[in-house]
Amino acid sequence: MPVSELHKIKKKKNFTVLAIIAFICVLIWAVTLIKIDRANAADIMSCGQPSTYDLNTNSPVPACDIYTRQLQYRDEAIKLRNQIQARAVNYARPSAILHRQYKENLQALHDSVTEDNIPSYFATWDEEYE
Repeated sequence: MPVSELHKIKKKKNFTVLAIIAFICVLIWAVTLIKIDRANAADIMSCGQPSTYDLNTNSPVPACDIYTRQLQYRDEAIKLRNQIQARAVNYARPSAILHRQYKENLQALHDSVTEDNIPSYFATWDEEYE
């Protein structure tokens, strides 16, 4: 493939980018060496004097009584549970009364049906499909 002017321009641009990358790598390496040298030159024994503190050991903030609060939460949880159970019973009571009344009415209906008062559609069932 012949080398054109475009190839020469791109080759020059690629070498420029490579040189910039190499320069950045050398710069990082040099800065690292300088930092390492300064870290090694520091005298460990000349770090300064230890800090001294004069603290007030009295507690300025009153303690929070979490233990009594836990007992109060327990009492409230028991009260809430009892209210939920009472609500469930009260919610189900009307439905239970209606269901019991339905069963009594259904039993009364079954007790009232005899062979003489069977509706005609029940009487003809056996005759038509046997």
